[in-house]
Amino acid sequence: MANQVTMVSGGKSVTPTDYKTLEGQRIQAVMAAVAALPGAALVATGPQGAPFFAGALIAIAASFMFWIYTDTIYHLSTIQPRQPSEWQRLIRAGYRYQGSCLAYGVASILLSLSGFAAHHTGLVGPWSVSTGFGLAFIFFVVCVGHVVWSSHERNQISAQARSASKANRSTN
Repeated sequence: MANQVTMVSGGKSVTPTDYKTLEGQRIQAVMAAVAALPGAALVATGPQGAPFFAGALIAIAASFMFWIYTDTIYHLSTIQPRQPSEWQRLIRAGYRYQGSCLAYGVASILLSLSGFAAHHTGLVGPWSVSTGFGLAFIFFVVCVGHVVWSSHERNQISAQARSASKANRSTN
């Protein structure tokens, strides 16, 4: 695999590892740009819309964690599993993590747009700003629970893949 060459834009050839690094840097840049919007708005605007911006920051942090989990599953998929059930578990987890990453990213954008709508149109909901921050805190607790549970699952899958890798080495 080390001698494979992948072509990227500009006619530059790089190894698959370098390509994966560049891909990760691009994804991190996009997530940072998405996170910068509600972060700046939270600091620069008044109380209207602030809970939405806080929720958006929570959502983008969760999205980033699930991107890391998806990347781990991508890496683990290069190891030949011992049983088909191991492969199925890996695939299911990869889809769940990728879906969670996308859902949290979309939620971050929607929460940012809602915050801007609340700030610029003067819309006032039935709840106070402090209640909005309370709801944002509840959203934070739910996200942390989801991330921690998924991390536990990812660790189990990693251990399973390590066992498969050792078994594959002993049979070769």
